[in-house]
Amino acid sequence: MRWFPELERVESRQARRELWRAAFHPVLKSPTYWLIALVAQVGGQFIFRYAGVDCGHWVGIGPRVMDFAGTMIGAAIAALATLWLVRNRVTRNLRRELNERDLPTCLACGYDLTGNVSGTCPECGKGV
Repeated sequence: MRWFPELERVESRQARRELWRAAFHPVLKSPTYWLIALVAQVGGQFIFRYAGVDCGHWVGIGPRVMDFAGTMIGAAIAALATLWLVRNRVTRNLRRELNERDLPTCLACGYDLTGNVSGTCPECGKGV
């Protein structure tokens, strides 16, 4: 599975780097995404840590083990959620950048719209 197939629409390596910078740097500079990552991390650890301590006696595991396991599970889930959000935003930025560089791309699904005159995406049916 390719994470960002939109990058393959440009041929040169230098153009891919420029496209990546144009799409990824706004996400890095956005305080909203940093705040989401922080809230997800703290919230995930809090929920799993204290839920694990409370249910540890049901499975015969001590509170320290459940505390550690809950913290690790919470951190992993929070990291995956943050990664998913950032990936979606970068993908949207890549598609916008491709359209600005005269490489028509569907913003909804990423379909290559070169030569399309109908005004709708044949892949997902959204208006162009």
